[in-house]
Amino acid sequence: MRNLAAMMQKAKSVQEDMARMKEELGEMRFTGESGGGSVRVETDGRGQLHQVTLAPGVAGCSNADDIALLEDLIVVAVNNARAEADQARSEKMKEITGGLPLPPGLDLPF
Repeated sequence: MRNLAAMMQKAKSVQEDMARMKEELGEMRFTGESGGGSVRVETDGRGQLHQVTLAPGVAGCSNADDIALLEDLIVVAVNNARAEADQARSEKMKEITGGLPLPPGLDLPF
């Protein structure tokens, strides 16, 4: 019975740690860029996009091909920032779980 109580206490502790981590990651900022820096985005650790910055001239495009390229550059930049945030999230999860593997399909609550 002591083992069950210890496991329950550990589960509660992990849950509290995960809530703290969620808050910390929400405050962290990550940047991604593409096109040699002509498109830059900023997200938080939860993947929420906060800012898109376009270099002068990039937004001045007028034909469809230029616009399509701009859209592609933004997608790449957002994905780069998201990958950086995902890596930080994985590292934080390892800190909380002590490196124990999570069951398949179990992910962070955000």
